[in-house]
Amino acid sequence: MYCNLIDDLIASGRRLGWFSEPADESTILLRHDVDLDLDLALSHARAVAERRHFATYYFLLRGTTYNLLDDHGRDVVTVVRSLGHRVGLHVDASLYAAEQLEAGIATEIATFENLIGLEIDSLSFHRPATNPIDYDALQLDRPHSYEGRFFSDMAYVSDSKGRWNAPGIPDAGALQLLTHPVWWVGDHPSSARRLAALLTRRESSFATAARGYLSNFDDLTGKIRLTE
Repeated sequence: MYCNLIDDLIASGRRLGWFSEPADESTILLRHDVDLDLDLALSHARAVAERRHFATYYFLLRGTTYNLLDDHGRDVVTVVRSLGHRVGLHVDASLYAAEQLEAGIATEIATFENLIGLEIDSLSFHRPATNPIDYDALQLDRPHSYEGRFFSDMAYVSDSKGRWNAPGIPDAGALQLLTHPVWWVGDHPSSARRLAALLTRRESSFATAARGYLSNFDDLTGKIRLTE
């Protein structure tokens, strides 16, 4: 469904661009924030690349739902990049006091680039509505997705919370299109069902990890079920 949407936009005369390059009235900036799950992001990136569409996937370095420091995390970022996409840093500004934000971002960028072994050319912010920051006033050495030229000077359409923030995608003009892989991967008919499927899978993977730590995992969980 997502790829068909992009096909239609390109067929209407739009072209895909990057945050680090000049945009014109036909430019679409495809942005994918990876908030919840690396495997969904990888599946999404593969499907998009098969259609010869390329986007920027933004990963959280300090998130709580996945870990970029383990082998799987690094591998996912590497494979996404190898498919022809770009990768960027997804920053949670709420983790920093206002006076520490720019220094914190610089540290995250350096850490992320060292981790993946390449230089990133843009970044995005996590849940900007919950962080009252003057994003245009930030002094950063690379572009970010909430600069006025990407946010107020062009159309901005997002599927945050599993629903569109606008009644439709504009037929013409520059566009930043933000989507999250969790809402587009799989055959489930609704955002609620997609999230439920993710939670079920993650519960299973957590149980597998816990079993590796606890030799008596099955004995303990069996007792839990018996007392419920």
